[in-house]
Amino acid sequence: MDDKFNAEQSALIAVSAEHYYRIMLRGDPDAWNLREEHMANTFFRLREFHSRGFEAKGIIWAHNIHVGDARASEMAKRNEFSIGQLARDRFGDLETYLIGFGTYQGDVIAADDWEAPSKKMPLPPAVYESWEHVFHGLSQKDRMLIFPSNREKVSSLLTINGHRAIGAVYDPDAEFSNYVQVALANLYDSFLFIDKTSALSPFNIKPKSKEPPQTFPFAA
Repeated sequence: MDDKFNAEQSALIAVSAEHYYRIMLRGDPDAWNLREEHMANTFFRLREFHSRGFEAKGIIWAHNIHVGDARASEMAKRNEFSIGQLARDRFGDLETYLIGFGTYQGDVIAADDWEAPSKKMPLPPAVYESWEHVFHGLSQKDRMLIFPSNREKVSSLLTINGHRAIGAVYDPDAEFSNYVQVALANLYDSFLFIDKTSALSPFNIKPKSKEPPQTFPFAA
């Protein structure tokens, strides 16, 4: 059974990747949605596969922009959706829990450009009036915000502010470009804020082969 599932998933990855690269090269905005849909559907298939006599649960670890509900961000204006939005639509609010992360300053592992080597970079203070700046201003302490089902109880967190969104490529001198406008309490079910973070220490793993690894944007 596992072999059958793996074969089917490998075939789906090949088909989706071919479609993705075609529309990406055309500059088609649907490229984002195709990738989100593929990653979400992969999770849905895995959950169904492992639900043998019981209802399996799973955790998706991804970038904030994938995890959050896109309807609570500027992405909605571009008709873009996210894994978090698709999960809420599929399982409902009671069976889906979205957790976001944020930080005010510190350092981060990223690269100057695509395919460039990763390195530790300084993370400057968050821009003025961003959510990260707001929480830092309240008190310089780490905190976990858990939003109630009735979001009107936290109406101040439904306003639109910038939310830090650093990806694999980062330029500390262009910090202002790394923010997405969001209503935080609708974007997530809870939000973990760490005032000052330290960069991860990647494992120093030496490849067994000199051949570069084969990577695909749909492997998740």
